[in-house]
Amino acid sequence: MQQLSIEETGAAEASPAPVTQAAVKPVHVAYLVLILALAFVLVDNARWLNANTAPPVWDEARYLVNSLEAYDFITHPSLKNLGQLYMVRHGVRPSIGYVWLAVPIYALFGANPDTVTLWTNFFLLAVIALATFNIGRRLFNTKVGLLAGVLVTLNPEVIRLTRVYWPHLGVVAVTTLGVYLLILSDDLRRKKYAGLLGLLLAVGLMLRPIYPALFLAGPIGFVFISVLVETFLARKRPQQNDAAPSPWPELLVQRLLPAALLIAVPPLVIALPFYLQFGRRMFQFVDTFQTTGTFAPVQDVSSLASFVWYFVNLKSSMGLPFFWLFVGGLLVYLFALFTRRVRVNTAILLAWLVVSYVALSLQATKEFYYLAPLYPAMALVLAFAVLYLLQRSVPLQVAASAALTALSVLLLWQVSWAQPLPAPTAKTWLGVPPRPPSGEVSPIYDLIQFIGNDAGTERRITVGTVAALPQLAEPSLAYYAKLHGVDIDFIRATDPAPTLLDADYVIVKTGPVYTGRLRSTEQRNADLVAQVLANPASAFYASHQPLDNDQPLILPDGSLISVYKRTRSVDRTESDAIANELLAVDPALRAAQQLLETPRVSFGGQAAPAGDAEIEQLVQEADAYLVDGKLDEAVAALSKAVERAPGRWVLRLRLAEMYQTQGQLDAAAREAEAAVAAAGPEVWPLRTLASIYRQQERGDEAIAINERILEIEPDNPGALAALGILYEKKDCEKGIFYQTRFTELRPSNGSYTTLGDVLMSCGRAEDAIAAYQQGIQLDASAPRTHFVLARAFQAQGLTEQAIQALEIVLESGANPDLTARAQQLLDQLRQPAQP
Repeated sequence: MQQLSIEETGAAEASPAPVTQAAVKPVHVAYLVLILALAFVLVDNARWLNANTAPPVWDEARYLVNSLEAYDFITHPSLKNLGQLYMVRHGVRPSIGYVWLAVPIYALFGANPDTVTLWTNFFLLAVIALATFNIGRRLFNTKVGLLAGVLVTLNPEVIRLTRVYWPHLGVVAVTTLGVYLLILSDDLRRKKYAGLLGLLLAVGLMLRPIYPALFLAGPIGFVFISVLVETFLARKRPQQNDAAPSPWPELLVQRLLPAALLIAVPPLVIALPFYLQFGRRMFQFVDTFQTTGTFAPVQDVSSLASFVWYFVNLKSSMGLPFFWLFVGGLLVYLFALFTRRVRVNTAILLAWLVVSYVALSLQATKEFYYLAPLYPAMALVLAFAVLYLLQRSVPLQVAASAALTALSVLLLWQVSWAQPLPAPTAKTWLGVPPRPPSGEVSPIYDLIQFIGNDAGTERRITVGTVAALPQLAEPSLAYYAKLHGVDIDFIRATDPAPTLLDADYVIVKTGPVYTGRLRSTEQRNADLVAQVLANPASAFYASHQPLDNDQPLILPDGSLISVYKRTRSVDRTESDAIANELLAVDPALRAAQQLLETPRVSFGGQAAPAGDAEIEQLVQEADAYLVDGKLDEAVAALSKAVERAPGRWVLRLRLAEMYQTQGQLDAAAREAEAAVAAAGPEVWPLRTLASIYRQQERGDEAIAINERILEIEPDNPGALAALGILYEKKDCEKGIFYQTRFTELRPSNGSYTTLGDVLMSCGRAEDAIAAYQQGIQLDASAPRTHFVLARAFQAQGLTEQAIQALEIVLESGANPDLTARAQQLLDQLRQPAQP
């Protein structure tokens, strides 16, 4: 029975003999080795983070903002702050299960992104390493657990996740610790571990939506099913003594049902309120990525190709050598399992691997760090296979373990520091791209300090960005604003008009206006605004002035940052002028974008069909005519291009927008409809068509198009705002719903004022007053908001309050039309009531 030595050792450890010094010594040595491996990673990560001078961007910065908010709420305890702490989130994703770990770190070391990233993730890595070790020790033996713990600790993808502040590593820790608790529950006999698993799952669901439950579904299901099967087989087996097997009702009442409740109740109590409030939006967010197929190389996500692609490309995150070692180790483990050389309960590793992998492979959105919670199971399978094959020789086991550890260190060294192997050699033999620390230095902190010093700390300010770059991303700016103590609302650059009209400060990247392909709406709008501001006669400068800074703010690409401050509120005339400037530039910009977005088709290696050069020439002529203000000639040139390439929806859309500018709405609608039909799920042509329908007063059709936009982008601000207005007269409740959602996304004076207008139109004057007052809190200098507030007070019979609001309008120096209307209403209110 030599081949059963691993099983026997595992069985012995599952039911240990009385503890002696000799019996515990290997475990102590194993813990010491794991501590040394963790210390190595801690020192290496500290060096890496210190060398990495790039600012946190996008999701990482969002979670850092959440962590600072959590620290503020805990250090200033109150019932209100407790509620806000629970709802701290990234977008509509829960994060409190992750960011609370930062609180003691901030208390000990202060607010620093590198410090909080280092220690938060080190704690999670330690949980992963120790849980993996103990899973291996209980399923197999101490040697397997130790080797698996070391391999997962030094895994390059796991190490990469320890260097960014976002909760994916937390999902790995929750999954690994959850499997360990399941094993400790002794097939659900020990209820306290089922209860701890329930609490852990609740924390996981408040850390990342759904994923922790997805990765634990296989192991939990395996344990429940194995208990049922074991009981069923025991009832069929002849009894050797007088003890009768447990009847099914007793099993359900005393074992399975209590365990199920202990696992299910904590998530229901702790996480369910959050999911009830935000679950629909979370689902829409995930469904959007699933529909668009982001990152997926296959069209049919349910096909075998999707499953195989995800598996084969695992080498991109775990390294080529370990990929093939894992494949071989999995085959060895399956052989040992099916030939009963290991206990059946070790199949929990297969449930861990297979169930979540199949679910993830059916997703259209594929990133390899989604599979990181499977790496501990992979390490356990590989460690078992190596030690099982070499079980007859202890020296060979030690040598193989040392070789695998050395390979892990080499892989980690190459990935983190891009040495010692040359890049081609590393790519060929290791199969991993290097990720050395970035040397970029960003001026974000200086920029925020510059704005904060000018604005002071007396009120909340609104800042708009018109440079769609990671170095100037809204989350990064928000994080450094939080560090500096500047109270800022950021307007995202998905729509240029609010950026220019509603922001107290506008941040602009100077330099080349257009240098490459426009890859996003944010980039298109950034270039659009930059072109408007390049005109020194722009109406924008009537209400904004540049801020002078002694030290120029320079981005890593050499571009400068300019900041414009709003000196007064923008009246209706100036607002219309700025909007017209944006519209005037827009067609020319979009025509230029089309030239880069139009694919150069290759037919079997042959040259593209004749006529492409002619079409490009026609589009360039249209651009030239637009620059000269010759719209009719531009339309004629672009019409010829559409005739020669009727299938290019971008050309048709450009033509539709030109017709719209000319006022030829029927022709504009015809071209826009053709563009929508050819483009598929693209938001841009749908927005244009919806705008044209609104101008044609085709309200129902405009509503239908905007609702299609929301199916693609659930939080598209333009569609939400349009639906709020379109439903205002048709369905009050829907109008209020959509305008409220828009206001939540874009909290500004303008959005709250429009919400108040919709509420007033629906006869809800009291709610409208609250909306107008909220808008005034964001910008007390907007005269129109005070005027409509006065109208709302009048509707409620609050004459004194209405008079006070109108006096503010008259004192503000608003445009003559608004001033005249305010004076007329004031005179009316001051007239004595007629008997």
